[in-house]
Amino acid sequence: MSYVVPTVPTFSGVKNIERVVQIMQQVVADNLVWLAYSFGLAERFVEKTEEGVYVYPATFMTAQDHFDCLPNDRVPAFSFWKLNDPTDLVHFDEDSYDRWPMVESDIDFIVFANLKRIDNQVSQYVTRSKMRQDIINALSNKMTGNYKLVPRSIYENDMTEIYSGYSIEQIDNLKKQLPYWAIRVNCTLKYVAECDDSGNNYTMAQI
Repeated sequence: MSYVVPTVPTFSGVKNIERVVQIMQQVVADNLVWLAYSFGLAERFVEKTEEGVYVYPATFMTAQDHFDCLPNDRVPAFSFWKLNDPTDLVHFDEDSYDRWPMVESDIDFIVFANLKRIDNQVSQYVTRSKMRQDIINALSNKMTGNYKLVPRSIYENDMTEIYSGYSIEQIDNLKKQLPYWAIRVNCTLKYVAECDDSGNNYTMAQI
């Protein structure tokens, strides 16, 4: 039975990286049945707290409300995507009048889970192994469409490496060890930029 909650939003009108990741997050939702949330691209949020600056990845649960994607026990498991700079634009013909480049991005797929809440009938060792295989299969064999995703490397032994660049040191140390588990799969994503030069429409705010 799938745990995927249908309130994770999808947005009409998105283009390029947002469009492709939105497709991929649905593939993930369809194939990783133990997920509670299959999120799209994470934004980098910064807050000032009594302990200092708190930096965390956040994705949207609704059109307004966001979900803190640092290790937490709010749900059994969730996933999100992190885009890494820079993104390369590869032009097929640099002398062409109309140039719609191939976009090549370095992107991470990250999962955090409480293994005891996924399957408490078998060893966490077995559950982790099965979940890792599910992830490899989904990213390697289920991503089809007008894009190409190639998984390159896996990080799962060091929570600080998986969440590099965020305030992982401020997280309860208990959530950095079993039954809590995280994995980051670094991937190369390629797709052709939107071939539309008609321009976009905007509703400008009245200030």
